[in-house]
Amino acid sequence: MNTLNPFGERPNQYRADLQQWPDATAQAAPTGAAPGVDQVLARLAEIASFYRAVIDSTSDAIIALSPEGTVVSWNRGAERLFGYSEEQVKHRSIGFITAPHHADQRSAMFRAIRQGAAPERWETTTVRSDGSPVDVSIDSAPIVDGAGRRIGISWVVRDISERLRAEREERLRYARLREEAITDALTGIANRRGFEQALGAELSRADRQGTTLSLVLADLDNLKTINDEFGHRAGDAALVTFAQLMLAHVRRCDLVARFGGDEFIIVMPGTGRAAAGACVNRIRAVLEQTAIPGIPRMLTASFGIAEHRPHEPLESQLRRADRALYRAKNGGRNRVVHCAWDEPGAADYAQANAGASGRR
Repeated sequence: MNTLNPFGERPNQYRADLQQWPDATAQAAPTGAAPGVDQVLARLAEIASFYRAVIDSTSDAIIALSPEGTVVSWNRGAERLFGYSEEQVKHRSIGFITAPHHADQRSAMFRAIRQGAAPERWETTTVRSDGSPVDVSIDSAPIVDGAGRRIGISWVVRDISERLRAEREERLRYARLREEAITDALTGIANRRGFEQALGAELSRADRQGTTLSLVLADLDNLKTINDEFGHRAGDAALVTFAQLMLAHVRRCDLVARFGGDEFIIVMPGTGRAAAGACVNRIRAVLEQTAIPGIPRMLTASFGIAEHRPHEPLESQLRRADRALYRAKNGGRNRVVHCAWDEPGAADYAQANAGASGRR
């Protein structure tokens, strides 16, 4: 008699087995009674029917496997989950629930079956009878007989597609919120929070590796006048144009952020003040030649650069860049000013295109 699956079998199927083992009837009968085979079969069928009803009542798939991994029992939950009836899958290798191109999953599955001496849980992607994938968790445990011998494996299989979908959506929502938290809504570049998060890592790397780093503060000239004369929509267009122009002229490793209002900042790892100055001077020159809808005049910007000093706090480097920007604005705008790192505030110098001061 099949010790794994008495459920769902007709009582008559046990008749021959019981006749081969007469002691079974004596063990099943009350003391002093002498039940016939039919009584024992009826009682076994009643017990089997009850436990089969319990197994079929769960929404989870409950599958009994032989030690070789063939299907012995397949409940209604398994039928609903995978689309196969018990008759279709009985005695088949359980590998049919894995997709043909998932050979690695099939190997892992049978390895778990062969090694299934202890309960375990894993998550995987299986395939239904129509070929559609379904994400599941599988709780696997050995089935042992009264002597402690492993005679099979039980699987409780649960559809986790909705849980995984909700987790993916939550991760995407969190990523969007995080991105929104560090992104300027108008220009689409990093905001001040995004800049501060990125700069901390860059400064640590520069100090650790002994490399340099330049900060560039950039400010659109006369933005308030543009807003007053041509409207805030034109002013917004100027900010967006300037942001995109800077992005187009810096390296992928550089960070461009809107610092607030009409002020922007560029973080340039591994770049000294001379190279940083050459880069932003190109940006300044291109901006002069860029036409912006709704603004019938030349748009200019001023820049202040501070090269990082070893182990210099961020606040100190920002103050030096801000002093350089202040001098650029006071010096006539539309220019680039460096703050010397060895003599902050004392050895600044201006670098501007020839004739720039005459085009303010």
